[in-house]
Amino acid sequence: MMYCVQLTIAWDHVEEFSVSIDAFEEEREGDRHHGNELILSWLTRQFRLRNLGFPEDELKSASAQAQQISRYREWTLSRIKRSERFKRFQESLMRKVGRGFRTKKDFVPSYRQAR
Repeated sequence: MMYCVQLTIAWDHVEEFSVSIDAFEEEREGDRHHGNELILSWLTRQFRLRNLGFPEDELKSASAQAQQISRYREWTLSRIKRSERFKRFQESLMRKVGRGFRTKKDFVPSYRQAR
């Protein structure tokens, strides 16, 4: 469950300087973050956002919205799981019904064999 607002990247473009990609990557070598290094606790996120000057009511509103989105996502996933189970049941039933018709077609009653 989400307890705090998610941090997002701002897409405002600020052109300070330009550098070639190769030069940038060469300079950054060994300075990359991996896995859990990029995950912040909800308390750290809250602290950083408050220090950036976001109003408390805006943080609460965004947190509530994040929780609602999370609940919708869980609901959707539960619906998909139910739908998948029904689909498997339906396919299994159709196979069984199909087998039943095949055996009936191959079956010749004993009174017909006597003729």
